[in-house]
Amino acid sequence: RGLVGSLAVLSKVGSLSVANMLTMQENGWSIHNYSATHPAFDLLTADQIRKEIEGCQTFLTANGLTSGRSSLVLPFGGRNALVDSVVREYYPYSFTANNAAAFQVLVDGFPEPFQIKRAVMDAPTSAATLIANINTAVSFGLSMNLYGHDVTAGAPTGKTDLATFMAVVDHVKRLSDSGVVQVRNLESLVLGLANG
Repeated sequence: RGLVGSLAVLSKVGSLSVANMLTMQENGWSIHNYSATHPAFDLLTADQIRKEIEGCQTFLTANGLTSGRSSLVLPFGGRNALVDSVVREYYPYSFTANNAAAFQVLVDGFPEPFQIKRAVMDAPTSAATLIANINTAVSFGLSMNLYGHDVTAGAPTGKTDLATFMAVVDHVKRLSDSGVVQVRNLESLVLGLANG
């Protein structure tokens, strides 16, 4: 559809190869650290958090996936003061997990740089709910950072159903084509707001 987005990856190759990710990066996608093994960071020690961040960062750098250097995407959105403190050693921003209506005010900078919201598209959230939430965000001039896991047909709870994903993408594409919304990857969103 010609839209950009972002990938949050673990330090292993899954259904997308490094070549796939490099092609996406070359076409305007940002690729972000999602940890080495996907644990809930708020249940880890400081050293365990560092190991998770560094493991994935090593993988990203070694493979030329360097377009998402500003932000960590927190597995499960798990954060607390310790997590924020350790993440700050590596990144100025992190994205947490929220619900399907995770709206955010667009401002110059982020009032809480370690709690940038993500709106979940995973089942059981329906396309109708997501589209209604997008329309609400548009009507109030708010931002939504949509995210999902493992987009597949007939996805179970906790994964994003392909039909839901495509309905949302098609809706966003129509809004983008008509000049109603601006679609950005996470890196350009963060850097654009952080730098005015």
